[in-house]
Amino acid sequence: MKNLTIILSAFLLMVGIGIVPALAQNSRANDRQIRNLLNRIEQRTNTFKNQLDTSLDNSSLNNTSSEDYINSAVSDFENAADRLKQNYSTSSNVNADVRDVLSKANYIENVMRDYRFDTRTTNTWRLLRTDLTTLSRYYNVAWNWNNPNIISGNNGLT
Repeated sequence: MKNLTIILSAFLLMVGIGIVPALAQNSRANDRQIRNLLNRIEQRTNTFKNQLDTSLDNSSLNNTSSEDYINSAVSDFENAADRLKQNYSTSSNVNADVRDVLSKANYIENVMRDYRFDTRTTNTWRLLRTDLTTLSRYYNVAWNWNNPNIISGNNGLT
């Protein structure tokens, strides 16, 4: 009985300081998988940004306010992804960061649907989008690219 009391006290202490919620939020992925995913998102975002910039420069959108707005949205997405990776590295709660990244990615998804870009840019976005879908799954955030209303999952990520 004394051992059970000690174990229960330790568990309650961990819940109180936030260790258990941090472990529970990523129940579908381990730390290495999440770090690999965040690194892949960063690399693909950089590649996508460069390819999209070239594609925009070769399109009718070149030197227009639309091009500026698209580039700004991609930069906002890139910054949100960088913030997510940084906060994850410092063991901060990243639930809001995950939702922010997905929300900013939604605008890019709409741009990719509305305009025709070269195959490389389109394929890179598809790969990045797959990674973002995996991210949403890891953090139990319901995400649908056709209807991107972010709804928290059942694990308390509100």
